[in-house]
Amino acid sequence: MTKKPPYKFLKGKNYYILEYNFLTILFQKNFIRAIDVKEEIFYLTFVPPSKANRVKINARAFTKSGKRYIVPKDISTKINKAIWELRLQNEERGIFFDKPVEVYITFILPNRRRRDLDNIMKTLGDCLTYANIIKDDDLIYKQTLEKFHIKGKEGVVIRIKPLNRRKTPNIEKLEEFKRKLNGF
Repeated sequence: MTKKPPYKFLKGKNYYILEYNFLTILFQKNFIRAIDVKEEIFYLTFVPPSKANRVKINARAFTKSGKRYIVPKDISTKINKAIWELRLQNEERGIFFDKPVEVYITFILPNRRRRDLDNIMKTLGDCLTYANIIKDDDLIYKQTLEKFHIKGKEGVVIRIKPLNRRKTPNIEKLEEFKRKLNGF
């Protein structure tokens, strides 16, 4: 007996619609066609907390950085829920990235409260690692973060695909800039 996926995918004449719980996403066909590499899409029903929500304590602890943090229980519960949701979606697929990846993350926020997306991304990278979707969050070589404010709606759409490097960075111009700075 196969499980029914928690989302509904509808195909229209010039668009695709993805419905997941309360979230409806519209994709134009041109956008879908532009994705040439196999990608995986994961969803979270809420926005995970920022890494800034840790409480720093001064205690002698032997950690990598020499600092010790306490994660409040409500924050820890939300992080564990995010890991659980990601693992649940990955159970049947068995996706595991062990090579560099590109990550595109869309945050749907219920209000205009200020949120620091790069700190939320740090938590999300850890969640992807603990959910055994990527081997380590240092394999995220490229990330694109985007946020939308939709009153009363909340969630995260995570698109992951293997890294596709099209061109190398312009090292010559960087070296030229460094030489100019050394002249000061």
